[in-house]
Amino acid sequence: MSNVCQEHGRLACRICKARAERRESSSAGSACSIARFPVQGGDSIPMWLAEEVYARYVKKWGNYQSLERLGERGGFAKGEILELLAQ
Repeated sequence: MSNVCQEHGRLACRICKARAERRESSSAGSACSIARFPVQGGDSIPMWLAEEVYARYVKKWGNYQSLERLGERGGFAKGEILELLAQ
């Protein structure tokens, strides 16, 4: 795997790295435990959880930003994750 994101044209794109890890490990059956999504402040959450939070985000705010774009912008805020999961 190259260190340059082909889609976004920059080094170590977190979203594309997570996608690649997910594809590579899908044969092992543990893709979601490896793929990570950024959280503002330097943390990350499993990609499966980010997808669930994003589904709730879309219901509340619409799909004006893709999950990938949110990741590029630093991910969800911790409070935002908690608020969306509580709904």
